[in-house]
Amino acid sequence: DYMFDGCPLIEEIPLFDMQSAISIAYMCQSCSSLKHVPLFNTPNLTICKNAFYRCFNVEGGALDLYNRLSLLGISSGYHAGTFAGCGADTTTGAEELAQIPSDWKNYN
Repeated sequence: DYMFDGCPLIEEIPLFDMQSAISIAYMCQSCSSLKHVPLFNTPNLTICKNAFYRCFNVEGGALDLYNRLSLLGISSGYHAGTFAGCGADTTTGAEELAQIPSDWKNYN
C-alpha cells in the first residue's frame, strides 16, 4: 500500500515480483507523470482500491491490468477507484479507460 503514492515525477514503475502481494491500495495514487501501468502478476491480490487514481498521463497498460485483476473476483469495495482518471489526459489512455467498468473507476 502507498508505495509510490504522491510521486508526481515518477514516469515508470519497474515490474517486480508481486506474487505474494495481497494489497496494492493507493500504490500509485496521484503519480500524474506515470506513462504506463505495469502488468503485475498478482494472483493473491484482494485489495487494489485507488491504486492508479489520478494517474492522468498513462498511455497504456491499465486495460491489461484490469483484465488480469478482474479475474480475481475482488469485491467492489476493494477495487473502487483503482483506475479513476487513469490515462484521462492521453488519447490511448482514455480509450483504455473507456473500456474499464465504472465500478473500477468510481471513487467510493
